[in-house]
Amino acid sequence: MLIWGTAIGGILAWLTFCLVAVSAPMLLDSERDIFTATVTSVRCVTRNTATMFVWAAIIAAMILASVVTGFLALVVVIPWLGLASWRAYRALVQPTAPQNKP
Repeated sequence: MLIWGTAIGGILAWLTFCLVAVSAPMLLDSERDIFTATVTSVRCVTRNTATMFVWAAIIAAMILASVVTGFLALVVVIPWLGLASWRAYRALVQPTAPQNKP
């Protein structure tokens, strides 16, 4: 039961990561709907699976380190993860710049 619970929890965590990795910053940055942001997030994760798996592992390790310190490290970890997620979004999804028309 422990093995199955861990496996199913890992699958659900990966699916959640796929849905939110890029969609959360995208919704804050642009005037996109939730469906477009979610589809973009899943596409980015599927095209960069190995890199995004490492990113998910880094997030899990940082949260685990925060738990070990009695959640005191969250003061540093959460802003750092937010900035890093924003930078990853900007690198993966290049928003089109408005063109200057005469």
